[in-house]
Amino acid sequence: MKKRKIILSTVLAIVLLVGALGMAEAAEIAPLYAAVNDAKILLSISKDGTAEAYISVMPKNKDAIDYVSVNACIIKKSTASTVKTWKNFRVEQNPNTGKFNFYETYQLTAKGTYYLDVKSVKCYKNGKVVDTIGPLQSTSTVY
Repeated sequence: MKKRKIILSTVLAIVLLVGALGMAEAAEIAPLYAAVNDAKILLSISKDGTAEAYISVMPKNKDAIDYVSVNACIIKKSTASTVKTWKNFRVEQNPNTGKFNFYETYQLTAKGTYYLDVKSVKCYKNGKVVDTIGPLQSTSTVY
């Protein structure tokens, strides 16, 4: 009787596992973005307290996006306070790389741990939003 329960349990586990695998194979995975291939964000701080905010958006193809609009801010982690904001900051495509690179600096006034909080990066084609990236946060960095 005990052996029969073990065999039955094993068969049931195999059936459930095979069934789950079959469902996973049948599921379709939609692309994350329609026009964007990759997006990266970074905040670095130099020894003199200059914060460098960087957002890079790589379109799927050269003509997928006309421009991007960035809404981001630098946050001091200990107080959760905003120290610098960029709102609706328009970024054009770099003709050499094909990327849309947001790069701005800000002189910090106090020591602490900071991160870049990207509220949204809206990607436009023919005046219409074709993709929205965010919200995202960079890793924290110390000054």
